[in-house]
Amino acid sequence: GQYQLLGESLDDAAGEAFDKTAKLMGLNYPGGPEIAKLAEQGTPGRFVFPRPMTDRPGLDFSFSGLK
Repeated sequence: GQYQLLGESLDDAAGEAFDKTAKLMGLNYPGGPEIAKLAEQGTPGRFVFPRPMTDRPGLDFSFSGLK
């Protein structure tokens, strides 16, 4: 298929942020699937995360502030 890149990470990869978070929580590697299982049991809207870079053009994202 054809794809168009809309944005990318400016620092850490998304998976790296999940892996580091999982390690802090004492979860297994890789962290993404473990965190996804726990998220299904969570309460939507319980935590408010910052939305960085909303004043910038484009859809690039920074994961460094979330880990």
